[in-house]
Amino acid sequence: MPYLLKSLRNNFLIHDFQYLDKIARFDDIQKTYDIDVKNDSAQALRRITKAHLEPDNFAKMSVKLAAQLFSPSVSLTIRTVLQTGESISPPAKHTASFVELVNDVFDILNSRQLFHNNPLKTALTKSASNKSFDIFKKTSQCFINLKQLVNKNHKGCMVRPYCFNGLVQTINGVLELFENEKDEADFSHFLTN
Repeated sequence: MPYLLKSLRNNFLIHDFQYLDKIARFDDIQKTYDIDVKNDSAQALRRITKAHLEPDNFAKMSVKLAAQLFSPSVSLTIRTVLQTGESISPPAKHTASFVELVNDVFDILNSRQLFHNNPLKTALTKSASNKSFDIFKKTSQCFINLKQLVNKNHKGCMVRPYCFNGLVQTINGVLELFENEKDEADFSHFLTN
């Protein structure tokens, strides 16, 4: 999953993504960051830096930077900026939803603990809530339909980078492994990391 996240971020830096009739744009994150940086009283994106937005070749290899870009704070800040009426496109709500979805599926596919404050970062169990499985289904549907727009005016061809299929295959693999193992007598939990 870390490699898929980095690849997804690297593609997102230069191309818009279209899923169903929605478009997620990196420009929305850039504009939100520019608005947030100008705010002297409070900044919501304190952890986001130029290395996140304009990564050099070394920074493109950092999972941490990719994970911070697809974080709840970025999604919430985009939504907040939209609510304040700042000069950001109304379709930015789709970018916020996309960022949130990627964050949630990364948390589920990177679980390291049986218990955690964030329920998405906990192990999969037989008695687990269906929220993780609902996010798997939603993410899988999104990435099956996801296309990368080759040019920014949305009139060019659409392609599918390997990371889109890789994420769907990872979700399907985790679900299949969980289904195969959950009925074993000694099964208690599944740490996806």
